[in-house]
Amino acid sequence: MNIHAPSGSTVPLAGAEIDAALSAHSLDVLLVYLPVDFGCGRSFGLPPLGVFSLGSSLVAAGLSVQVIDANIYGLPFEEVLDRILKLQPRILGFSILTPHVRALTRLVGALRQTEFGGTIVCGGAHFNDTKAEYLGYPFAAIDYAMYGECEHPFTLLVQRLLAGQAVDDVPNLIFRRPDGEIAVNPQSLFIDDLDSLPFPDFSLGGTEIPYEMIYGRRRRAVSIMCSRGCPYLCTFCDVYSVWGRKVRNRSAANVCDEIEMLRDRFGIQEIFFRDSTFTLNYKWVNSLLDEMERRKIEIIWHCNARVDRITPELLARMKKNGLTCMSFGVESGDEEILDRVLKNISIEQVEKAFALCETLGIQTTAYFMAGNPGETAEAARKTMDLALRLPVTFVDVGPTVAYPGTETYRQGLADGTLADPQWYMRDIDMGQAIKGTARLASPGQLNLPGFPPEAQFAFCREFLRRFYLRPSAAWRILVRHFSWPVLVRSLGFVPAFLRLVLKG
Repeated sequence: MNIHAPSGSTVPLAGAEIDAALSAHSLDVLLVYLPVDFGCGRSFGLPPLGVFSLGSSLVAAGLSVQVIDANIYGLPFEEVLDRILKLQPRILGFSILTPHVRALTRLVGALRQTEFGGTIVCGGAHFNDTKAEYLGYPFAAIDYAMYGECEHPFTLLVQRLLAGQAVDDVPNLIFRRPDGEIAVNPQSLFIDDLDSLPFPDFSLGGTEIPYEMIYGRRRRAVSIMCSRGCPYLCTFCDVYSVWGRKVRNRSAANVCDEIEMLRDRFGIQEIFFRDSTFTLNYKWVNSLLDEMERRKIEIIWHCNARVDRITPELLARMKKNGLTCMSFGVESGDEEILDRVLKNISIEQVEKAFALCETLGIQTTAYFMAGNPGETAEAARKTMDLALRLPVTFVDVGPTVAYPGTETYRQGLADGTLADPQWYMRDIDMGQAIKGTARLASPGQLNLPGFPPEAQFAFCREFLRRFYLRPSAAWRILVRHFSWPVLVRSLGFVPAFLRLVLKG
């Protein structure tokens, strides 16, 4: 398969050329997904699709690949280091979000003090937003970074490296020239035909499928992406930096093929459609439901949606075909804040959406934020008040973090509410998120007048305490939408939750 490069050959190398260049190492590529903090133990969550998608593309090119998801297992630092050293991959790849930068720096630094001789390549959202910045640090011991949509460029880079060929014309590549200058190559074109990509192969991470959702109805669950791209302009989000603004959809048949593969190969009966707005295109959703009905696919599934992109008829049909839970990004209960963050929804639309789901018996999750630009403690109270009156089963709330690449980040630097443009590189607790709890305080929060980071975090604790410690919340979880798996997971989560919300 060809890809678009700025210069030189765009044709991936033939398998024979790579075989001729192989050394004694048996593993071509090891892909690692890091935790924010090492050693936190097994957690709930869904697979890092980007890592597994890259792995599948490499396998399709004839390469040997393994994946270590150190995040879902909460592996200690020493164990991650030991696994890498035992496998000795020729190429070691990391997928990095901004909160992972410290863990990456620590691990790569330790690897360079050992006999590890592989090439280290990093990609992920952090490099989409910061490009050459990380390679400019003297302690950055990685060899290459990549940005953008990388199934094709990364495969080409790996093939070139294994064959000992030049890589300086590989698209999406960030690298050091011999004179020390850091080069950022032009980005390849987005992949229009998403059906051409192989399905993410979760067996690359081992025989066990460790993924499950805290509010899932089955013991295991995985996620599927049906599209790439987002046309919305929310100031706190940087998803466009990876996938672009234009929405590209897979075909309904291709998505159903993946569902059937997951069911037949891995026994998966529960799926989260990970698209930012699953219901963006009503025609496409109906075509998927048509295909599911034609094939008699019976699974439990969840999705994300916007409150302004649903209809009673569509939701009823989705529920008939297995929809169990719908998640909405509400963000704020204050109209002015919603306007500031360019959410382009109204409180009335929020209330109608949750009421509709309640009428149809669809479980809901609402995501909220505290500390958006211009927000006051009084405005945040409106958010809490909204959550308390919505018929919602689960909420997730946390302080807004100004990640690089977002408009919130640029606004914060411009108005002084974000003092440090490279806050994510500082040696302090960068925060983490667990489903159902507020994030720990982060240096990337905005220091708002009258509503500083400490107050934002305290507000989130109060928010969760007031929401969940109500009889109506317990009734909704334990009676209205009762599920044994949810009950068992929730009970295990209660001690940590109480320590958080009752602190102070």
